[in-house]
Amino acid sequence: MHGPPNDPTSTHDALKTALEAVVKEWPPGLDPVTILQITYTKDEFIMKLAEVFAPYAQVEQDKHTLDNSMAVRTKAHPSAHAFIEAFYSLLAANLGKGNAKLRDFGATPFKARAVPTVEKQAVANQKRLATRTARHTMGKKQKQQIHGTVTPPADPTGKKT
Repeated sequence: MHGPPNDPTSTHDALKTALEAVVKEWPPGLDPVTILQITYTKDEFIMKLAEVFAPYAQVEQDKHTLDNSMAVRTKAHPSAHAFIEAFYSLLAANLGKGNAKLRDFGATPFKARAVPTVEKQAVANQKRLATRTARHTMGKKQKQQIHGTVTPPADPTGKKT
């Protein structure tokens, strides 16, 4: 016979099951019992088992508390987010969207668009033209210059009109 795998979850489950079983029904012929060179009476063993299980029970209780707290926070999030966004909007309107003081309140100041240098703009223009050429993209006036004739589709019934 062997014990549970050596991980906290398995040990928790084994301790919980053992404690419940020992409290419910003490195995006959085990009073007193010696474990790890220490002898226990039935009541001492139950107290020792409860003491060993206490940290695991605390985790179980804390998980339940955490789950409840997370549910409360999730429910409160939309209104809290709307509130802080409104506050940041008020600050931006009061101090200016680009004011560095917004950082003191946790807001990110608006960053103005960087004006490209002449060289970077020239490269961007060349890339833009190359892309339009490769994809055959045309503007409104270029499309108006295209003319062609459209042949009507054939009648599916085979009748000539």
